Amino acid sequence: MRNNSRKNYRRRRRNTRASQIKLVGIVAVIVVIAIIIVISCFNKTKKDSNKAKDTGTATENVTGVTEQVSETEEAKELFAPKESDATAAIGDELESSYAVVIDEQDGTVVAGKNAHEKMYPASMTKVMTVLVAAEQAEKNAIAAAENENTEIDRQAVIENKLNEVVTITREATDYSYVHDCSTTGFLDGEQVPLRDVFNGTILPSGGESAYQLAVYTAGSMEAFVDMMNAKAKELGMPGITNSVEDVIIARDIVLSKDTGAQLHLCHCSTKDSVEMVRIAKEEGLHVSAEVCPHHFTLTSDDITEYVPQIEAGILIPKETDADTNYKMNPPLRTKEDVEALKEGLRDNIMDVISTDHAPHTFDDKNTSMKKAPFGIVGLETAACLTYSELVLGGYLTPMQMAEKMSYNPAKIVGIDKGDIQPGKKADIVIFDPKETYTIDKNKFASKGRNTPFHGRKVTGRVKCTICDGNVVFNEIKNKTK
Repeated sequence: MRNNSRKNYRRRRRNTRASQIKLVGIVAVIVVIAIIIVISCFNKTKKDSNKAKDTGTATENVTGVTEQVSETEEAKELFAPKESDATAAIGDELESSYAVVIDEQDGTVVAGKNAHEKMYPASMTKVMTVLVAAEQAEKNAIAAAENENTEIDRQAVIENKLNEVVTITREATDYSYVHDCSTTGFLDGEQVPLRDVFNGTILPSGGESAYQLAVYTAGSMEAFVDMMNAKAKELGMPGITNSVEDVIIARDIVLSKDTGAQLHLCHCSTKDSVEMVRIAKEEGLHVSAEVCPHHFTLTSDDITEYVPQIEAGILIPKETDADTNYKMNPPLRTKEDVEALKEGLRDNIMDVISTDHAPHTFDDKNTSMKKAPFGIVGLETAACLTYSELVLGGYLTPMQMAEKMSYNPAKIVGIDKGDIQPGKKADIVIFDPKETYTIDKNKFASKGRNTPFHGRKVTGRVKCTICDGNVVFNEIKNKTK
């Protein structure tokens, strides 16, 4: 059954390949123009400096200073292309849903297709894939040619490189098939020029093409990811930015508005997420949202760049670069974001405080920030952090704390929980609001010890937990013995 399915899958993809290749010429022009625009943005400062030299407006003694000031000023300028009445609309002759052609010289938009529509970001990673692979391919080709001949035709060398034959592997096609990726239509064992692998990655966003390009470039997917991360760092591109979260929240709120569906947003961490939820509620949309204690308690500035204390005899890898107990998803944000979350909880814009409890073993976290899994122990510290930061901080009353951690979650998911009345199941937490202590991960009931709050002084301790009438945790009993 699976073999037949795979054959049909291959046949469908191969049939679409012919039409995709017909569009290569048109779309390639757009891609080239886009690349030129990007390159020009990075090199604009250099061009302006050279122009100043040619006009002789600066003396030899102050040229360096003039260029330095110019670079600083230019770096602050944003490339902002402008549309006009002359901007042409690209129709259905271009299969792609989005396109924009910009005149690099004067910054005018020559033509566009859905240029202002928000794009799903997943396939945008292909842009970085092609950039890294293209730079590496050119570097390798030039280096090999220079070893044979000191005087080379760079363009001819690059053309020869693009004509190099690449064999599509079974691993590449399987990856695309298993993960239900969009594909170019290549078959395992097929031999194609390198330029077709590039085209297959950037034009139809082919999963097997991207996979094959990565392995061709770096030898393995893991090694290529390292190259992409290094390139992102070089370009000054951060990891999980606020916009990653904000775009998805905006999309989901719009879908909720269009469909009338109930929407609950988990683990909000940004200032703009609070603002968007506020607007959604003002419009009467059925939207609720939650915040985790670590996001209204810590900021990215709290991440420590040292190896946490370990037990004797346990080795720390050389690659360890920071305390991975601070790695969570979403990541820690700025002080401004933290303050917005607190105010959102205070103003009842944000409805729920959740734990995002994600325990991991020491070995899981005993690595670099890049390789460590996301998540921290949340259940053990949720109540004390909420009370210390929000109640004692003047943002919530004790009753509001209880509502956001029990009543509101039950109401949102539609279960008869979250309050205490005769006849209801006894789900009760006994909480001491006066006890002050230092968080000790070694005393957690959870098997996980991965917390950034070890050694933090807090007020408020859970003394007893009753679930469905059964005592499941009782610190009071333990102390009286």
